[in-house]
Amino acid sequence: MTHEAGYDRAKELFLAACELPPEERADLLERECGRDEALRRRVETLLSLDSAATQHEDIVLGAPSAYLRPLPERIGPYRITGLIGEGGMGTVYEAVQRRPQRRVALKVIRGLLATPHAMRRFEREVELLGRLRHPQMAQIYDAGVHHEERPADDAKSQAASTHSLAPAASSALPNALPYFAMELVNGMPITDFAAKQNLNLEARLRLIIRLCDAVGYAHRKGVIHLDLKPGNILVDYAGHPKILDFGIARATEAAPQDSDEPPRQKVILGTVPYMSPEQIRGDEREIDTRCDIYALGAVCYELITGSTPHGVENTPPREAIDHVLEHDPIPMSEAAEKPVPADLEQIVCKALHRSRDQRYQTTQEFAADLERFLAGLPVSVVPHTAWYISRKFAARHRLVVVAAGAALLALALLTVSLVTVSMRHGRLSRQHAALRDVAEAMLIERINADAVPGEIDWWSPLRTELEKAGFGDDALSALIDVALGRALLDAGQVAQARPLLVSGAERLVTLRGVDDPITKRAASFAADCADRLADPQAAARWRRLAIGLPRETDPEH
Repeated sequence: MTHEAGYDRAKELFLAACELPPEERADLLERECGRDEALRRRVETLLSLDSAATQHEDIVLGAPSAYLRPLPERIGPYRITGLIGEGGMGTVYEAVQRRPQRRVALKVIRGLLATPHAMRRFEREVELLGRLRHPQMAQIYDAGVHHEERPADDAKSQAASTHSLAPAASSALPNALPYFAMELVNGMPITDFAAKQNLNLEARLRLIIRLCDAVGYAHRKGVIHLDLKPGNILVDYAGHPKILDFGIARATEAAPQDSDEPPRQKVILGTVPYMSPEQIRGDEREIDTRCDIYALGAVCYELITGSTPHGVENTPPREAIDHVLEHDPIPMSEAAEKPVPADLEQIVCKALHRSRDQRYQTTQEFAADLERFLAGLPVSVVPHTAWYISRKFAARHRLVVVAAGAALLALALLTVSLVTVSMRHGRLSRQHAALRDVAEAMLIERINADAVPGEIDWWSPLRTELEKAGFGDDALSALIDVALGRALLDAGQVAQARPLLVSGAERLVTLRGVDDPITKRAASFAADCADRLADPQAAARWRRLAIGLPRETDPEH
């Protein structure tokens, strides 16, 4: 490495270190510098100079640190009420906005670190946050630059009387503080919340499913988070998870590099126990939305077992990196104190696969398998052998299977003719419940295109018999409407599908509520149908219901 290239690399690492809290910088230097002591000394020298400059800035402002000096009265239009934290690049205050009246978190970049590179990162964070409007993400409200209203002569005289170094640097006294205001989240890390509330397995997985929805939304808006971990996922007092800190996020489209900026070198940013192998390798061409899927898998793993997938949180950075790159996660059945269902372990294992091509390709796929697991349905990561499907069915319908003697006979009970006869004679108990479960399974499982004609032939006469038997307003009838509507939609009969999907979904909203997973699934089919019929308003309405929002709430606005 040439002398000039060495200093370029040191500058790159210095700027990366400045974006981290002081306690995390040593790990960055350990993994990036390795045995290059000269490079480490250069970065440490730059950090020392920055620390001295920061002390000088703090002295000019009247105190040695943000935690000790008096709070500023105002920054921009915001009245400062408290200090939330201080990191490498700046300070986060609790503040009050006057109009509208609300409490906010105000992130302010330190003036002496407002280099062109730092400002580009700051502006990118603001721009990416501005794309996102989702109930599981802390919202950005405003961004601007605060100009200090202190006469230059007063600043110089204060500096001269306060510190001997001040006159030499007084001309460089920063008077502009870039900031942005965002939603103030009062909560605790997701793992702490789960432990404190003693959440059961289903409740923990429901949190992950909601996070999958939020992260998938960010991906569709062109944003990759790249630092998903319990500390950046807070759960508020009402049990709602919120994703924070998009400081190292990037757009899915490649950001153009300034012509006057030297070629970027690889710098690992993130938290190793939750980072995918390709993110650790730092190859720009490999980093995409599947890095976030890996991180969600790691958070899910920790929620279930109480430890990180590789158990490297207390390992030296270089060893931790090598371990993640060379080994698969510890099997959940070994890491957890309680037995982990085999299907669930396979789901999390797929999300954490070392090869991004072998992971779930979207958060929707990950969430769908978790939904199937919670519903007792076959999951996509396990081969769908006849024995596996029969076993899953038997687990869901133990009474029917015991009565019939075998899973195949239980399935036979669900034929149209037998259900029809049962309805005519008022014997609805077991057949009714089993048929309802099969209809739900049809809504969650992906239907093979070759089976669509049979689906239509199966559900159509059954729907007619339900109406004749007087069960037109029953939840089962609503499920069958949606199942038939989905089959018609998959067959390309969109216009015929719409009234069935709308009617069935509306009744499920009334009967089972917007938080029910089957209701959400039905709403998603209604939204797809409206999209295909070029009705964006109806599609938007159903999309809101598909993520469990009240009708009047729109996450896009």
